[in-house]
Amino acid sequence: MKKVRLGLIGCGEMMAYRCKTIKYAENIEVTAVCDTWLDRAEKVAAMFDKPYVTDDYFTMLDYVDAVYIATPNDTHYLCAKYFARNKKHILVEAPMCNWKEEAATLVKTCEDEGVTLMCAFPGRYRPGIRKLKEMLDSGNYGKKIMMSIWAEEFAEYDELHWTATNRIGGNQFFS
Repeated sequence: MKKVRLGLIGCGEMMAYRCKTIKYAENIEVTAVCDTWLDRAEKVAAMFDKPYVTDDYFTMLDYVDAVYIATPNDTHYLCAKYFARNKKHILVEAPMCNWKEEAATLVKTCEDEGVTLMCAFPGRYRPGIRKLKEMLDSGNYGKKIMMSIWAEEFAEYDELHWTATNRIGGNQFFS
């Protein structure tokens, strides 16, 4: 089976965490790494076999079949749409988009271009979340109309980190 040439976009803590398992995927070859801070891109790239390193994802097209996007939430839509229009498969961290209109447009674009779009939100498989879903589905707590859970995971960042700004959004659990 031919290996998928994967580009990594956004080399912060989430990407560093995910790379611990990406490097063991049998049918994936990391061929490009991007971050607006080149030192972070180079640090992630060092985990792989000499991928192309850039601070501009527009230069990655010739190096990838698919991309994994782990940039700040408000950048997911435009980045994913660019790769979809260029027929690259996409795995994007949650939230896929900050607005339902963006999500609908992105899904349609991927369908039109024949590319796979996936949203990485493994939190729904955590034991506590699964138990909560089971309890809600039991009917023992009445009829559910809507439920929203804040699911951002903060470490201690300074006020300049993107999670300390209005750039966050999404990550809701609806039942």
